[in-house]
Amino acid sequence: MFRCTIIISLFISLISYESWGQNAKKESIAAFRAITRLDISGIKKGQHLEFAYLYPVKQFIEYTAEFGKRDTSKKWGPTTIEQVFRDSAFTYFVRADELGSPINFFRVNNNELIDLDYSEFDGKAVKDKFIAEVIPGSDKEQVERKEKNIGMGFYRGSFRYNYQPETKLLEMTYRWKITGDFQRIINKTYNAKYDLNTRQFKDISRR
Repeated sequence: MFRCTIIISLFISLISYESWGQNAKKESIAAFRAITRLDISGIKKGQHLEFAYLYPVKQFIEYTAEFGKRDTSKKWGPTTIEQVFRDSAFTYFVRADELGSPINFFRVNNNELIDLDYSEFDGKAVKDKFIAEVIPGSDKEQVERKEKNIGMGFYRGSFRYNYQPETKLLEMTYRWKITGDFQRIINKTYNAKYDLNTRQFKDISRR
């Protein structure tokens, strides 16, 4: 009897979890659709603020690091991120497509932005700086030299981010992997911490 009760409880929990998941997905889709219908000019006047997702500063920095102020994606084409409004409690941002339609709308608590030079932070520029300063010239020369002698190949270069609010440092990890004609051209990982206020890298490591 006890075993039967446990099985029934587990079955009910599973159904409840699936139902919760479906409802959460529906709510997420509905929220996204509502955001895409917003008028950015209205947001800039302080309207529709209730639709903004709340992003902790960690999520905000990692998100803007990934997409930069300008980005081009397969799904959305060219996109931009800009600050659109600020009140006594929050600063609001919109990511929009090239037609000016919002695809994301979020807010960050002003207290979390104190003493943080986020307005000059551009994820794409920081990634370019990382590649220029953190990846040694010898590695780049090696890749350039070996790529001339291969046909079809596999290329992967990807960043991961971990922002640390207490130090205002964005830890960036870059995996650079290239193979071609069944030979390895490069397979290395580079790591550095970017100071958002000094705009410099520190604690650089390579392996």
